Amino acid sequence: MVDKLVEVLKYSQNREKFRRSASNSLYLLSQFKAYLGELVLKNIQISDTKLNGLSFFKSIFSKSYFKNVEIDGCNFNKAKIIDSTWKVICNEQRTLSEHKSKVTVMVMSTDGKLLFSGSEQGEIIIWDYTKREILKKLENQESQDNQQDEVNKNEIKCLAISSDGKLLASCNKSKNIYLWDCENFIVLHHVVGHKKQVNSIAFSLDKNTKLLASGSSDQTILFWDWEQGKQIKQTIKNNIDIMQVIIFKNSKLLASRTLDNILKIWNIYQEYPEIIRLFLNYSLELTSISISLDGEYLAAGLKNNGDNDQICVRAWEIKQDQKEYFQTYYKIYSLAISNIHNKIIGGSTNKIVIWNQDFKTQRVEEVEIVEVEVDGLINALTFNKDEKLLASGSDKGIILWNYEEIKNKITAKVKAILSQCYKKAFELNSLISKEILSILIDQCYEQKKLKIKQKILQIFGIKQLKKIFYLAIE
Repeated sequence: MVDKLVEVLKYSQNREKFRRSASNSLYLLSQFKAYLGELVLKNIQISDTKLNGLSFFKSIFSKSYFKNVEIDGCNFNKAKIIDSTWKVICNEQRTLSEHKSKVTVMVMSTDGKLLFSGSEQGEIIIWDYTKREILKKLENQESQDNQQDEVNKNEIKCLAISSDGKLLASCNKSKNIYLWDCENFIVLHHVVGHKKQVNSIAFSLDKNTKLLASGSSDQTILFWDWEQGKQIKQTIKNNIDIMQVIIFKNSKLLASRTLDNILKIWNIYQEYPEIIRLFLNYSLELTSISISLDGEYLAAGLKNNGDNDQICVRAWEIKQDQKEYFQTYYKIYSLAISNIHNKIIGGSTNKIVIWNQDFKTQRVEEVEIVEVEVDGLINALTFNKDEKLLASGSDKGIILWNYEEIKNKITAKVKAILSQCYKKAFELNSLISKEILSILIDQCYEQKKLKIKQKILQIFGIKQLKKIFYLAIE
């Protein structure tokens, strides 16, 4: 049967009238997962179809014509595509799958060219994500203080990039912070100060302020001069674990999230930091926070631990204390804010959830929720510099998304665009169902195409096929 379909495909060589039949034949071949390597397919004409998963290894496509053809997952290695006109669609997910365990955290370089990811197993990988290439693995690296067994010995809890892009900060489940040179990827400073596990680190965005903040299960927030690797400022002491810290763009304010589900805004510009805003949510489990780049809006992912297990995201306009409430039914494990489009993006279980409204101008009642299906629990989300690409990290690996597509409900898992009228598969030495035949001849029964249909019948050479064919077009 595969040979017969290939023969139909080849009838489109320099014959535009066979283009539709050839296109449908190629689609059916993709359903059979046929191997189409080392074929001579010169001058074939294909349009408005889907070839997902086919292998054309070493096949020849000279002077071929493709229009509106989906090629996700196809193998064109060593194929010859010369003097051809191809207008193809590729919605394939760009997946980075080198991690051997769950991806726990990710961060983009300041120039948007590199992606840094950390895993549950304790490795850090630096990616050139545009090429899907690994530049470096920071695993069991020899540090300057010979703490080889300490570096990355267990789950990477957090990663951060300095404002000038020259320094990477990492911490695992220990009480230590490591500052890496982003050019040579060696440990420049081994920062010790916390007495328990470090849960979060954040660099200041101001290039003139060499400030790094860290929050820990020892219930303190410490501040460091990251250039010197030394502690500065007064320690902020709490009575409960610090789970997350974020420094505002102006480097004067800091937001903290604690284990008792309280958000605090601190003035850290003075010698003794003090609380200037407090957000209480005792009934909701606070899972993640994010701040808009201009520092005017704060977003939080929460979970109701009551019977209804209701999940939501809240956004505050910090200066005016105005609050919006966005509801969904998935636990939010990670958050990202699109500062260009003013959108909030949440990572959940098998979902990326986008609150597709401008949170600065639209009312909450107008919110449209876009859900993007993805395998795994989304532990990390991060944008590149121009926000055209969104990276998601989970226990299944890293996926790179075209943000413009997913926010408009066009996911990387594009559904079939062809007719779904077929209900039965081909069976060896059996008749072709009317539904399969109708795809093959494009459900087009005009008399002027009768010769084409008769040629298809001749190719398949099944006696009873002609009877079925004529029944189909009565």
